[in-house]
Amino acid sequence: MSKTTNYQLTIWDYGDEDFTPGQVREDLAENFTALDGALKAEETIRAKAIKELVVVGTYMGNGEASQTIQLGFTPRAVFAVNSEGKISDNYRCYAGLVVTGHNMVNSRDEEILTLTGSGFTVYYMSDSNSMVPRTNDKNTVYNYVALR
Repeated sequence: MSKTTNYQLTIWDYGDEDFTPGQVREDLAENFTALDGALKAEETIRAKAIKELVVVGTYMGNGEASQTIQLGFTPRAVFAVNSEGKISDNYRCYAGLVVTGHNMVNSRDEEILTLTGSGFTVYYMSDSNSMVPRTNDKNTVYNYVALR
C-alpha cells in the first residue's frame, strides 16, 4: 500500500496483504474525509479572496459634470452601467469599463469613467454630440463592480 504525495490518500496495490474489503472501506473513509477537508479549506480560501477582491455596489447619478464614488481603496478595474443595463445609444455612453492606466474617454477625449486613488469618477454632459459621457445622469441608479 502507498500514499499520494499531496494529501496522503491511500493507494491500494493488488499484491498488498492489507487489500481486504474491511481495510478498503476504512481507507476509503479516510480518503473521503481528507478530500472533504481539503475541498472545504479551498472553498473557504476562495470565498475570502473573492470577498476581498471584488466589491459591488450602486450609486445615484446627480447630473453634475462629475461625481467621485469613494470606495476606500484604489481599484484596479471598475465596470459601471445604469441599472437598466443600457450601455449606449447614438449619442450617449451610459456605461464603462476602466482599468489601471487606461481611463475611458470618447473620441473627443472627454472622460466617461476614470479611476482615482480612493474610488472612481463618473461624468455627465448634456451635449448631444458624439458619445457624450452619461455615467452620471441625474436620478439614475448605476451598478458597479470594482476590483481591488
